Amino acid sequence: MPISRTPNNFSSNALQDSTADPAVIKPVDWGIDSEVGRLREIILCAPDYWGIDKNANAVVKAAVARGVEFDVETAKQQHRNLVSALEREGIAVRWLPQLKSQISQTYTRDSSFMTPWGIVVCRMQAECRRGEYAAVIDFCRQHNVPIWKTVTEGTVEGGDVHVAKPGKLLIGYSEVRTTRNGAMQVLDWFAEKGWTGKLVQINPDFLHLDLLFCMADSDTAIMCTDGLSREQFDEIVNFLEIKNVVRASYNQAMKLLCNVLALGDRKVIIQKDGDNASLLGQLKDYGFAAIEVDLSSFTLDGGGPHCLTMSYRRDFLDESRVHHAI
Repeated sequence: MPISRTPNNFSSNALQDSTADPAVIKPVDWGIDSEVGRLREIILCAPDYWGIDKNANAVVKAAVARGVEFDVETAKQQHRNLVSALEREGIAVRWLPQLKSQISQTYTRDSSFMTPWGIVVCRMQAECRRGEYAAVIDFCRQHNVPIWKTVTEGTVEGGDVHVAKPGKLLIGYSEVRTTRNGAMQVLDWFAEKGWTGKLVQINPDFLHLDLLFCMADSDTAIMCTDGLSREQFDEIVNFLEIKNVVRASYNQAMKLLCNVLALGDRKVIIQKDGDNASLLGQLKDYGFAAIEVDLSSFTLDGGGPHCLTMSYRRDFLDESRVHHAI
């Protein structure tokens, strides 16, 4: 059963620091209050030093077992195609500093995530990836973005954290990539700001929650119904007030076809794949335009459009909370 956290002291100003002087509250050029507000700016990391850890997850293990060969130059071109797709939609790209020692750094969703109050620095499961934090800290210093919190309990990886919609947070945990105690620490931080949160335990094969669940718009989500119990499915749908569910199979989820990036205005970026026809059809029925990008180098490694991107600035859905206390 998903675990819930509710705020102790909720108020209409919950997204403002209660100790802040209203005179110094002003709009800032970063922040999100949902996964689906119009995407304005995004954080990427070029895959110049990208490489494969053959034992990192179930997806890449299966690819290696099938004899798949990974090519860095192909991955670079596919990443450039992702950048082009984002820029055609008017989304500005900000670049995380590259670290030669960090072969998985291009999955910018893992090491941090954005909130209405600044960036949260995650604590990743693999010790060899914890050097990625240095680039996140450097980025925040360069762009004058506050680090709101740093995970210190257990582990938390950003692909498990969904700042789904104003006031509602959903976190997956498998006890492999994200642990329950780490997730609880994040839930408690959000509860202090007036948000309600839920935890959902997932099968470790899925790596992160965003392999089997992603928001497409405030009323629509793409969900792997094979990867969630009926109780989990119902709790998520009711908690987030989801009206439309794009249903995906286990095989589609393991090909990263649920791992969509919502752009706002009922547009999503989805992995281009021969098995995504049913998902494209469902999205079209619900009024979405799906932008297909071939990211197969990365999806075979266990990362899709959502994994490769970290939302830096979205339009706030709750206009009354558009100001930040800084």
